[in-house]
Amino acid sequence: MTRRTSRPRGMTLIEVLISFAILLTGMVSIFAVLNAGFANHKRAINETEASIAAESLLDGMRADFAAGSVPSSDLKTSFREYPDDPRFTYNRLVLPLAPARRGTIGGAADKEYFVRVTVRWMEKGDDKLVSCDTIMFRGEDRRR
Repeated sequence: MTRRTSRPRGMTLIEVLISFAILLTGMVSIFAVLNAGFANHKRAINETEASIAAESLLDGMRADFAAGSVPSSDLKTSFREYPDDPRFTYNRLVLPLAPARRGTIGGAADKEYFVRVTVRWMEKGDDKLVSCDTIMFRGEDRRR
């Protein structure tokens, strides 16, 4: 007569613990990837909106330049509140490309300007910013 040894059916406690550890590791990894994706999506939206705000400000400045006036430059550390979205503040820098010569009025030196618009916002306690640079040409003064 041979003895039949019965093999236990089902899973042991160690096998169950190992499978739960693998499952938990996979779920944590998936949630980390999702969280990073949501954060990058939010950052991209903020950068896009800030870029649109900067371009809108540049459009207004282009209109002033076309009319013959030069918008004033802001102080380097001062930011104004953007009127359409209070989350954003902006700074304008307007510099002539060539220094004006003494004794010349309306020469080429005071018609070309480097313009930088910087838009700033707060995200997770840090200052984030987007800058747009361009060169603008001042139109003829029509008041003469």
